[in-house]
Amino acid sequence: MDEQILNKTRPIIGEAKSFAILLDKNPEEYELLSSEVLKRAISSKNLPLITLPQTQTDTEKKWSVLFKFLANQRFPRKTSLKLPKDKYGIKEVGYKEEEDNIALIITGDNGFFSKEDILLETLPPEPEVVFCFFENPSTVDNFSGLIRLPEKEKTIFITPNEQTLTEKVFQLIKILNPSVQEDGELNTILFASLLSETDNFQKNSQSVLSLATLLLKKGADQENIEKINETEKQTWSAQLLGRMLARTYTDELMKISWSFLTNRDFQKTGKKPDDTSLLYKIQNRIKHFLPPQKLYVLLWQTQEGVRALISSKEKRNSCLTPIAETLGANLQSYFFVTGPFKNFSAAEIYIKEKIKTINPIE
Repeated sequence: MDEQILNKTRPIIGEAKSFAILLDKNPEEYELLSSEVLKRAISSKNLPLITLPQTQTDTEKKWSVLFKFLANQRFPRKTSLKLPKDKYGIKEVGYKEEEDNIALIITGDNGFFSKEDILLETLPPEPEVVFCFFENPSTVDNFSGLIRLPEKEKTIFITPNEQTLTEKVFQLIKILNPSVQEDGELNTILFASLLSETDNFQKNSQSVLSLATLLLKKGADQENIEKINETEKQTWSAQLLGRMLARTYTDELMKISWSFLTNRDFQKTGKKPDDTSLLYKIQNRIKHFLPPQKLYVLLWQTQEGVRALISSKEKRNSCLTPIAETLGANLQSYFFVTGPFKNFSAAEIYIKEKIKTINPIE
C-alpha cells in the first residue's frame, strides 16, 4: 500500500473494536496464508473477529505439520425482540437481572402482552472493519445476510498490484499490533505466503527480497517450509501434473493451452474429479512449463461427462467475465467451470466456437 492509503487506513484500523475477513470462494494459497497472519494479529488483541467462508482447505492440511490455522473467533451476536408498538402503546423497555435469568421489562398502555406477537430475530455480526481478499467489489454481495457491512471506507480491499498481497498484510499487522512481528511462527507463515505468491521468488522485486530477508532474521522457518513444498511436489499432485503435461498442447493461433485428464488418471492418483480448486491449482503449475497463453483450458472426465476449467494468464476477474458469460458459466474467483459435454472433442469444438464469437483476452 502506498503511504497515502496507509495514512488513511491507519486510524480506521487502529480504532476498530471488531473485524471480519472475507475470502473468495476458491482462494489462492498465499491468500489463505496472508489472511491467517491478519487473523493472528487481530486475535492477539483479543478483538472479535469472524472469517468467511468457514471451510477447511487443502492448504490448511498441507501446513498442519508446521502450524495450525486459528479457529474462528467468537463474535458477539445480537438478537432482536420485536413487538407491534402501536398495538400495545409501548412506553419503556428495560431489563432486570434475576438469579438465573435476565428479565426484559416492557411497559405499555394496553394491558398484557401476547407471546404470539413476539418476534425473535438473530442479527448478523456487525464488524467495524472488513478486510476483503478479492478485487471485485461485487463479490461482497456473496456474504449478504452473513454479516452486516460497515460504511464503504471501512471495507478494505487487499489485492496485489505493484506490491504483493503478502507485503500489504505485513504493513497492516504493523498497524494492528507491532509486537506480533517478533512472532517466529507468524513470520514463518508470511514467508510461506511470499514464496507461494512469487513462485519461489521467480517474480520478485527489491521490496519482496527485503521482506524475505527481514522475515528470515525474525525467525521464519525456511528449512521446514521448503521440506513441505518439496513433499507436496512428490505426492499425488505431482503425479496428476505429470499426466496433465503429457496431454497438453497449445493452439498457437488462438493462444490457448489445452490439457486433458481421463478417469484413469484420477484412479491412478486416488483423487476424485470433483475437486475444482485442486484442479485449478495444478493447472496453475502447468503455466510454468509453457509459453504464455491467453487462456488455459483443462478438460477432464466425470461421471456426468467431460467438464472444462478455464483460467487466464493473469488473475484479473474482468478478463474471464465475458468468456464465462458466453459459455453460460459462473466465474469462481480466478477461473470458471463449464459443461458437461459428451466427450473431449465435443467440448473442445464447442468452447473454441464460443470464444471466437468474442474478443480474446489481450
